[in-house]
Amino acid sequence: MKCVILPLAFVLVLIAFTPPRVLAQSAPMYDIVINGGRVIDPETKLDARRSIGIIGGTIAAISTKRLMGKRMINATGWIVAPGFIDLHSHGQSIVADRMQVFDGVTTALELDAGTAAVKEWYDTQAQTGRVLNYGMAAGWNPADSAATPTLARLEQGLQDGAPGIGIDSGDLATATLRPIYALAAKYKVPVFQCTGNKAATVQQIITLAAATGSSAHLCYAGSADVSTVTNLVLQAREKGLPITLETHTYGPCDTAAAAAQIAATARNNGGNSVRYPLYITSARNNHYTETPIDAYIDDALVLLPGASIGSGGKPWIDANTGQPVDAYMWPLPVNAYAPPAGAGTYTRLLGYWVRERKALSLSEAISKSSLLPARIMERAVPQLRKKGRLQKGMDADLIVFDPGTVRSMASTVYPYRPAAGVKCVIINGVTVITNGELELTRPGKAIRRAVAETRLNGRTAAE
Repeated sequence: MKCVILPLAFVLVLIAFTPPRVLAQSAPMYDIVINGGRVIDPETKLDARRSIGIIGGTIAAISTKRLMGKRMINATGWIVAPGFIDLHSHGQSIVADRMQVFDGVTTALELDAGTAAVKEWYDTQAQTGRVLNYGMAAGWNPADSAATPTLARLEQGLQDGAPGIGIDSGDLATATLRPIYALAAKYKVPVFQCTGNKAATVQQIITLAAATGSSAHLCYAGSADVSTVTNLVLQAREKGLPITLETHTYGPCDTAAAAAQIAATARNNGGNSVRYPLYITSARNNHYTETPIDAYIDDALVLLPGASIGSGGKPWIDANTGQPVDAYMWPLPVNAYAPPAGAGTYTRLLGYWVRERKALSLSEAISKSSLLPARIMERAVPQLRKKGRLQKGMDADLIVFDPGTVRSMASTVYPYRPAAGVKCVIINGVTVITNGELELTRPGKAIRRAVAETRLNGRTAAE
């Protein structure tokens, strides 16, 4: 099956030879139509063959009947779903966007590390243009020594529209973190914090959220003590605390540093932190699921109800020089390097957990990749209320993929290989992938809190 897009001229010829009486009874002309696909919306539980009509950047119709449009996509035999939302994407460049769009991602946010210059960052992205929808947290830098200037800078970032506060460290004193969590509660935004693969950090985050009234998102909760982590999160939820978490699908040991850290944690706990013998290879040429500790940790987190999926994808560099890859280079050369999660996190979920193992349904996997991330963000950023769903009136961020062939092609050895099986991608009503081929469009928009609404009496936390 091909993702057939009929040109406007051909459609007009069809209309010219259509009897007026039929035209009068027909639906309006849409900019883009997707006919015949299996449409899955995780929020309404729709899972049926439907046609979708798009006008501008909005889903204008979902019908049991065939629709007509200026561009026609035949999705028979394929899945049509809301585009995936990555809350943990460090790449933040055109080349990273292009790799992620083949993975089904339509929105890529950097909410873990963030930046000290929120306004300037958004200004730069608007000037260069982006393939995916983009966003950046106000970042807390562990190198900052003076607490008051740090808080003032974080608050300025929130006033400049940052969708949250990012803390890329799991080894900080509670006294340092408490005012940051209180600031997040004041602005009603989540704190996104790295756990450092430590259960103690997860407990610290939960305690801070409870004490300050803030919401907290665990930016990858992988740990050798994974059973303790999941129990802590489930207990917090039972108490009504707004604690959310994400996991990767490429394993916590996809870098040597992470492998060493988890190995040390397991040894310190007497080797009882994992169910399988600790086995971590130094050269990750085998697939990560052949490493028992990785397979167990990922299963425990990927299958955890309410856990969303995040890539943690890194910027692309030239493996020979260590310099960033040319942002406009496509396809990527063989010397391009980043951990494979930035190229295949979501298609790995669909290919391995859904198709091969049948451990998740398609609807569950799509929900973890789209609806759940949207819900995590929508209180702070109302834009997300129209994303992660496939319903009339929602944003036209859609993906079309073949459930029989979708898969990640990336590995540590071959990280530059785009994912397979994603046939069409539409972002804000603009096609980015057609027939599995990249189009050189940049329809991405800023995901950002309204700047004018974020200022509270013109005061800052430092005052």
